Amino acid sequence: KIPGFRPGKIPKPYFINYYGLERLSYEAVMDLMNDKYSSVIRENNIEVIDYPKDIQIITLEEQKPLKVLVSVEVKPEVKVKNYKGIKLEKESVKVEKEDVSKEIESFLESNATYDESDTASIAQGSVVTVDLETKIEGEINNKLTKVDYVVKIGNGLIDKKFDEALLGSKVGDVKEFSLDFPADSKDADLAGKKADFKVTIKINKLKNTPKLDDAFVSAKTDKKTVDEYKKFAEEKLRTDRELAATNKLKEDIMKWIIENVQEDIPEVMVDKEIDYMIRRMEMNLRQYNLKLDSYLQMTQKTMENLKNDCRQEALNNVKYLLGLDSIAKQEKIEVSEEDIKQEIEENIKHEKDEAKRQELFVQLEQMKQNFEELIIQRKVIDYLLDCAKVRKK
Repeated sequence: KIPGFRPGKIPKPYFINYYGLERLSYEAVMDLMNDKYSSVIRENNIEVIDYPKDIQIITLEEQKPLKVLVSVEVKPEVKVKNYKGIKLEKESVKVEKEDVSKEIESFLESNATYDESDTASIAQGSVVTVDLETKIEGEINNKLTKVDYVVKIGNGLIDKKFDEALLGSKVGDVKEFSLDFPADSKDADLAGKKADFKVTIKINKLKNTPKLDDAFVSAKTDKKTVDEYKKFAEEKLRTDRELAATNKLKEDIMKWIIENVQEDIPEVMVDKEIDYMIRRMEMNLRQYNLKLDSYLQMTQKTMENLKNDCRQEALNNVKYLLGLDSIAKQEKIEVSEEDIKQEIEENIKHEKDEAKRQELFVQLEQMKQNFEELIIQRKVIDYLLDCAKVRKK
């Protein structure tokens, strides 16, 4: 729109003079660039990792093709070598009788009950409710002065000597005693200081650990007898340890890949990975009703400090992914549509309602690229593990 002219009836010289040739030319270049840039990148298989940093106009004349020189950062060409036959050491998997006994003990502990008693003495494992008055070097300590404070004897939440001092006491007893906290105490405010305690016993719940017999096993598991459960416990331990040993091998392969990516990594890739790590941290903090700003205040850090803390891990992550990508290309390891379908099915198998399953399937299909990346990573690691020279410790 130009004053004095109807839209569409403006002489070209007036139009250019009113808006300015430089401004119009810039808008025209941007329109043309936005139309063409993506297709040029795609047609030439250029893996761009950032927005164009430099645009130089080579030719800008009426009735002639626009020619521009665009500079972009691209994914570095990483070439991992000698990845077949990586030398690895695997932990030997052994399950001793003592291990099975500890597993059973843990199983029984998890099913323990607590019976309240006004006459029984406090013992190891008792859960005790007390009123607690604490003085540190003669002064009341608000941190350790509490009403209806719950203590599990043996946990050493305050100190092991504190728990020991309550052994043998009964409901209604008032215990007064002093403790010297060690210099290396986990609570810096108490380290190396003397504490005077006055403890009033209000509730004593005695631990009742069940006996391992056929009836208990049948009630708490899908096994029928003690012998069946012991065999199951032994096999579970062996499976868990085998999985842990295999995961350690995969971690060692990951470290090997990172060490063998020698190319310089563009800063923009590291910065993007740092941003991703911080976004993921924000999501995790939300589960605890915490905001990132609050976390930074609690840890007395700035955003710059946090980014610097993440930098080395981010660099390793980028190297790892680039190394995996290099091996995948060399070995022509690819992801099929069937692979993606199976991965999605695995993620929704917990959902029994068919309508919800279909809804979830459609939603996860939109994350196809994420699944492709996960599957290709898994395939490459499995391939390297198959090719590795593994020696048992």
